[in-house]
Amino acid sequence: MKKIAILIDKENELKDVLDYELKDFNIKFFENIPDEDFDIVVILKDGIIYDQNAIKCMFSLLPAFADSNNPIKEALEYGSKVTGLTVYYTQPFKVIEQYPIHIDADKHYDDIEKELKYLRQIILPYIIKQLALNEQINLKTLFKKSCTGGCSGCGGCR
Repeated sequence: MKKIAILIDKENELKDVLDYELKDFNIKFFENIPDEDFDIVVILKDGIIYDQNAIKCMFSLLPAFADSNNPIKEALEYGSKVTGLTVYYTQPFKVIEQYPIHIDADKHYDDIEKELKYLRQIILPYIIKQLALNEQINLKTLFKKSCTGGCSGCGGCR
């Protein structure tokens, strides 16, 4: 079984979700770079400099706003009609998966952030599982299985 390291702050709300969703996997949480080797390293903490390939998640459809400290704010200021979530490898940079959301005229920053955090709680554990199992990643399948019709309009229930 692949060893998975997740670098995350103790108080991050995503930690409990990942702990539950990945309970059947060999996973360890760290606040700093671990001394031991891992097959998969996920960095969900700012300010970590890691010289090997890792997985990160950003609230933007990269490469848009790639250097931003607040890509949601910049997307709103720029007048973007779409933003989303990108899960990617760091070295070399390679997109693993992206999921778009529309920025409607009546959406505010808090609405977009809440929607992206919700999507991250679903998408990131799924991607980590699929990578750990060496299985194909297919978000259409993911949302068709879990869609209740009350989400962001992913189309999975249509």
